[in-house]
Amino acid sequence: MNKSIPSNEVWFRSIYKDEMLASFSYSTEILNSLIFFIENGYLIIDNAIEHSIFDHIIQAKNILYEGEKDQPFRALHAWRNNNDVKAIAVNQNIIAWIERLYQRKTFPFLTTNFKFGSQVAPHTDAIKYQSFPEGFMCAAWTALEDTDEQNGVIELYPKSHLLPYIYLDKLDLMASSAPNRYAYYGEYLSYLQAQIEHYKLDKIQVPIQRGQTILWDSNLIHAGSKILDNTRTRYSQVTHYYFEDCMYYAPLFSDIPLASIYYWKVENICTQQEMPHTYKGNIVPLKNTIFKKMRHDLY
Repeated sequence: MNKSIPSNEVWFRSIYKDEMLASFSYSTEILNSLIFFIENGYLIIDNAIEHSIFDHIIQAKNILYEGEKDQPFRALHAWRNNNDVKAIAVNQNIIAWIERLYQRKTFPFLTTNFKFGSQVAPHTDAIKYQSFPEGFMCAAWTALEDTDEQNGVIELYPKSHLLPYIYLDKLDLMASSAPNRYAYYGEYLSYLQAQIEHYKLDKIQVPIQRGQTILWDSNLIHAGSKILDNTRTRYSQVTHYYFEDCMYYAPLFSDIPLASIYYWKVENICTQQEMPHTYKGNIVPLKNTIFKKMRHDLY
């Protein structure tokens, strides 16, 4: 971040956005990519990762894919026992791109591997992975196989990342009154769908090819298309990245007006060290919310 600009927010949401762009000395190609990302909320990167590790992941016996009815078949935290999953998460090409996009040091904290298309409803990552200061989270979705309408593609709503963030108080709900953590997720999804209709947001399907990676902002609305051919796999990996000098929490499980915040315990996959929650360089002692017994799961 350009320290001469008095801002502690994601720069492309700032009133200083144009000043920041003018201060960059990147190549024209990189600048055009930055502009595309800040306008649309996503960016496709080609061949940032060595393809040979994709087959290793697809054939791996130590990645346990699990799923319940109406939920994606996925493997959480597979980086802990699979070095190829970790290699994608810590890939320096991807990390360099994310740091260009946000102008802040980043680190991977969560991997999710999929065997099939997710078919998930339109949602944002920011409802579960938010930060103080606001908005410092980004996802990287890598195709380990070609994707198309038959095995399920990523669906994106360009420019939706610039809409206001959604918090439970906006929905007239309180996390402290929820019988379980996900009790109000349905209400959140309904509100998000109403936003899509109200703002007449366009939906695009993105048939990503093997080796391509989509980077998207935490507030970008995205989904998984319906699978048309249930016999086909669609191996993929999504890695979530937080940024340094932040506090990390889940709005879906928090009552922000009451300062009752569900803070995540975040591990830097690169170093395998827990990241401190900090604000302006100072470590912040935290007290967790009513859901503290489930603090470690990141989901």
